[in-house]
Formats: sequence, C-alpha cells, structure tokens
Amino acid sequence: MKGIADCGLEEMWKERLRRALLSLFFISLGLPVAIQQTALGLSLAFLAYVGWRNQGLPTTPLARPLLLCLAALLLSTLFSPDVLNSLLGYRKLWLVGAFFVTYHLVQKPPEAWRLVSLMVMVATGVAAYGIVQHFIGIDLAKQ
Repeated sequence: MKGIADCGLEEMWKERLRRALLSLFFISLGLPVAIQQTALGLSLAFLAYVGWRNQGLPTTPLARPLLLCLAALLLSTLFSPDVLNSLLGYRKLWLVGAFFVTYHLVQKPPEAWRLVSLMVMVATGVAAYGIVQHFIGIDLAKQ
C-alpha cells in the first residue's frame, strides 16, 4: 500500500517528466525530423502511461472528426486498386498524435505561452545559424 509521501513523490515525478517532455517536444519542432519524431514518440508513450494510470483520457474536440477521417481513409483504401500500397500510406498517421499530446499534457495558457516562446527562441537560433552558414560557410556538422 502506498503512503501519502509515495503519492506525492509519484505526482512530482510525473509533473517533472510531463514538463520535460513537453519542453523537449516544442524545442524539437525547430530541429531535424528525427529529433521531432523521437520527442513525439516519448511524449505519446508518456500520454499512454497517463491514460493507463487514469483509466482513460477525456475526449477531445477533434476525436470524432479524426475518427470520421480515418473511416473515410479506410473506405477509400478498400476501394483502392492497390490496397497494400494504400495501407503503407497510413504509417505517417501517428504524427496526428502531436495534437493529442498538446491537448492533454498542456495544462494552462501560461504554460502554452512558455512552450511557444521556447519554440520560437529555438527556431530563431536555427534560422540565425542557417543565415550564418549560408553567407560565411561555417558548418558545425562538418567540424
């Protein structure tokens, strides 16, 4: 049986992990795709853990439209001349999980502003590096 201190420690751990994963995800949006996908995968795994611990997640405003879209895609696939190739296109649908991660894990508007500000700062740094790399020729990847 868990004591009160154990519950508080677990909540503190979950909160820190939630904030770290959200920060990593929003920072990664200005970085290469492999980093973005890794951050999204970790965030989705954490969201699945949260859903498992809470025995489900509340519905989202886009849940039904996305389900309808998926149904239309499946119907389209069934009538496709090349069903296997059509099914291969579904590989990228896990990227829709970015909506669910953001919807369920961002808790308050000030946190959303902080995350967007973080994303803009990283994007500004990446853009500045791109400009410097283009005009001066410095490439940190080849150093």
